[in-house]
Amino acid sequence: MTQDGASDDVTPVSIDAATAEAQRVAYRLKGVIRELTGGWSTWASDTGKLYAVNPARLTDEQISAGCAQTVHGENPAELVENLRFQMRKMTEFNERHQAKSEAARV
Repeated sequence: MTQDGASDDVTPVSIDAATAEAQRVAYRLKGVIRELTGGWSTWASDTGKLYAVNPARLTDEQISAGCAQTVHGENPAELVENLRFQMRKMTEFNERHQAKSEAARV
């Protein structure tokens, strides 16, 4: 037992080198991706995959149009490629939605 009364039999969590590297990469990408995407955040799973999560809640219509709340990649290049695809999907959706709204006003 430690001086503050906490148990000292805590087993350290062991992660492999690939997972540790993925977590470091996700941390380094975090600011860049957040700035380039308007707020998506990044993280690495304990399997080493990199993920990006859209902070905005998607509507059912956006999801039906192929927009995703979360994307992943096996490496930074794949994550960025998947993010770019999602950004294009969102742009296409927004353009269609705007065109429908403008047509309805006429």
